Amino acid sequence: MPKRVVIEEVIINGEIVLVKECSKCKEKKPLTEFTKLKTGVGGRRSDCVICRKAFRHTSEQREKERHNSKRWRDNNKDKTSAYQKMRSKRDREKYLLLSKKYYDKYRKEISEKRFYYRNLPHNKSKEKERLKRYYLLNKETYVLRNSKRRTLEKKLPNTVTNEQLNEILYKFNGGCALTGEQEIHWDHVIPLATGHCGTIYGNMIPLRNDLNLSKNDSNVFEWFYLNKGRYNLSQDKFDSLVCWLSEINRMTVPEYVKYVYDCHADKNETQLKKVD
Repeated sequence: MPKRVVIEEVIINGEIVLVKECSKCKEKKPLTEFTKLKTGVGGRRSDCVICRKAFRHTSEQREKERHNSKRWRDNNKDKTSAYQKMRSKRDREKYLLLSKKYYDKYRKEISEKRFYYRNLPHNKSKEKERLKRYYLLNKETYVLRNSKRRTLEKKLPNTVTNEQLNEILYKFNGGCALTGEQEIHWDHVIPLATGHCGTIYGNMIPLRNDLNLSKNDSNVFEWFYLNKGRYNLSQDKFDSLVCWLSEINRMTVPEYVKYVYDCHADKNETQLKKVD
C-alpha cells in the first residue's frame, strides 16, 4: 500500500512553513517548491520542481509530451487557432520591439548575410521571383514608399495612409477616376515638382497608367483640355472629380482651380529664378 502523503508544519527561521515529502527524491520540502495541481495534496504536485524538471528532460518523456501535444492540437484545431490568433495579437508589439532591437544591434551582420545569400548564383532567380510576387501582392506599399521618398526630397508632407487610399479607390469603384479602368497608377493632382501639397489625402487620385504618364507634372486642367479628345475622356467625370477634390480640400470649385494654377505659377517662377 503506497505511503500516504501528509502536510506537516515545520518552523524554519522562526516561521511556520508547510512542507511535504517529494515522491521522487523522498526529501521534505516547502510547498512552494512543488508546482500547482488542483487534485494534488495541498493543491501541489507529488514531485518537487527539481525532480519534475529532471524527469521531463528525459528523451522518452519529451517524445511522449510532444506526441500528446500534437494529438491534442489535431483534435482541437478551433481552440488552437483561436489561441494562436489571440497570442499573436497580444504579443505583436512586444515581438516587433524585440525584432527592432535585435536588428539595430546586428544591422551590419544581417545586411552582409542577406547580400551574400541573394547574390549566390542559385539564389538570384529565386530572389527575382520573390520580389516580383511581393510587388504584385503589395503594390500599395511600393506606391507609398516611392511617394514618401520623392515627397521627403521635396520636403513636403507625406501623410496619406493605406486606409485613405482604399477609401479613394472605393469612391472610384476601384478604377481610374476618369475612365473606370482597373490598371491604374496613383497620381498627384498637384505634382510634387511644383513644391506644393505633397502626398496627402485630397491630392491623390487613381489614373489609368497611360493617362498618369501623359499628365506627368502638368497642370491637371490644362492637361485635360489638351488631351480629352485624344483619350476620349468624359467632361462629366472630370467635372465630378474636380468637385470631389474641391470638397475634400474644403474649397469651392473656383477657389480650388485658382489654387492649382497658383501652385504651378509658383513653380514656374522658382524655375525662372534658378535660371537667372
